[in-house]
Amino acid sequence: MVAVDGAELLVDRQPLLMELGKLVLGAPQRTRVVRQVTGRGFADAVQVDDWVSLHWGWVCEVLTAQQQASVARYTQYHLTLANQTL
Repeated sequence: MVAVDGAELLVDRQPLLMELGKLVLGAPQRTRVVRQVTGRGFADAVQVDDWVSLHWGWVCEVLTAQQQASVARYTQYHLTLANQTL
């Protein structure tokens, strides 16, 4: 996470892309996402340099180092599985 801007965060996220017939994670893109609605959200204590999970442009939670590693590992695992059928 790069910056807190009131009810929104500025994050660097990797989009899912199709390249040469395979699914890949693209280069990080700076994106504005929602962290609160009417002053309430799931990541109210987020700080710059925290890693967060996102769902449809909404911040779900701040990730621990272990959660971050698990997301990276399982994302790569499932991309590999998906690409076997493409």
